[in-house]
Amino acid sequence: FIKTILIFCIPFALYQTGFMGQVASQGLEARSFLRDEEVGGILGGFTQWESIAMLAVMLVGLLMVVRSKMLKLTLMGLVVFFSWTTLKAGFATPFALLIIGFGTIGVGYFYFGSSRRTNVMAKLFVFAFFVLSGIIMFYKIAKSAETGDMASESVSHRFYMFMKDPRGGGYDVENSRFREMATAWNSFCKWPIFGGGGEYPSPRYDVSSGHYSLIDYFAHYGIVGGGAYLIFVLLTMSYMFKRYKRTRDWLDLAKFSVSVMFFVGGVVNPGWRELPMSTYLILCAPFKNKRDDGNGHIGFPVSDGGTPYNAMRYNEFGWGVQ
Repeated sequence: FIKTILIFCIPFALYQTGFMGQVASQGLEARSFLRDEEVGGILGGFTQWESIAMLAVMLVGLLMVVRSKMLKLTLMGLVVFFSWTTLKAGFATPFALLIIGFGTIGVGYFYFGSSRRTNVMAKLFVFAFFVLSGIIMFYKIAKSAETGDMASESVSHRFYMFMKDPRGGGYDVENSRFREMATAWNSFCKWPIFGGGGEYPSPRYDVSSGHYSLIDYFAHYGIVGGGAYLIFVLLTMSYMFKRYKRTRDWLDLAKFSVSVMFFVGGVVNPGWRELPMSTYLILCAPFKNKRDDGNGHIGFPVSDGGTPYNAMRYNEFGWGVQ
């Protein structure tokens, strides 16, 4: 099901990033090219690009399980293209989440990847490629703001300001967006049970901010609504993590990485809405097969009687018939 969803998502993502390919080839950043107030349509805002980043991470898992070398190369090219256009879109959060997603893949595979002793070097390679490459990329993009040789003006500036002083959250301390978080928190303290109500994100920034989903949900919906959704997100992350530890499957690792991206996106931005939420629910909602015995055995019934069914077992490379 997940493979099918990913394949069907690719044409839409290519359509979404088609304009970006032209802008990137011209050495321009789309956000600066169109200006903030004109961002929309085929280009989209940061919520659309967060989903593109999620798709790029899922495609990494997919290219590791397909057998065709031609398909692997195609998927690798798509991952590079979606990553590059996410950078050139000019929104810092989606690209930062992309780095976090790749880093989660590297750390996850290093600790819980193949158990074969011969794969120790593979673990080190994957860890170094995804984690160290992400750190180096963040550092180089941030430093490019000093030299003026910037791959993306907005992203470089935000990364640079964050590295200079994290208290600004990507801005200077005097204009830190963390002040908006304090506004939402004060609103939650005023109406802690059911929240202050209203639509999300709210235009009432003086009451409930609207920039940090984690705090904003509590400000809008209180412990009853915001707490319930937070528990759902955390349980999903926990389920994806336990599932990957059990199956050691690349797609499960990618889904866990996407769940981490979604959680972090809600902590630092209004990411728990619109397209990112739909992407998250489709890819990572913790639906469990009733015949999953907890040991990686997934049963597929072949009759209504509940008797013989084909048993499948995950192995290190994907599905294997038991």
